[in-house]
Amino acid sequence: MRAGQPWKHTVPLDGRRYLVFLSGKALMWMMAPVAPLMAGIVLVLVALTGDLGQDDGGACAKVAVAGAGAAIAAVGLWGVCKGLRHYTWALREARARISEEKTWPVLPTR
Repeated sequence: MRAGQPWKHTVPLDGRRYLVFLSGKALMWMMAPVAPLMAGIVLVLVALTGDLGQDDGGACAKVAVAGAGAAIAAVGLWGVCKGLRHYTWALREARARISEEKTWPVLPTR
């Protein structure tokens, strides 16, 4: 967008196409962090229920793996939350464009 110009003069997409474009892109942002979230959850579950070693350092290894899994899951959850926030922003922006298009003056055709 150029400075000082409204978006309707610079963007070739109408409101409904923009809604599909933005919401699809925002959904991809929300789905990308699902992999680290699931990996972290699996690590925590493996650490708490699995057998990581029965020697002297078994308890320390379980705590370390559970902590690492919790950290990875927290980062994934943070990414999902940011994606959700971006998705709600995208829908709000697209709906504003659609409602603004309804108020545009229509030039009569000859």
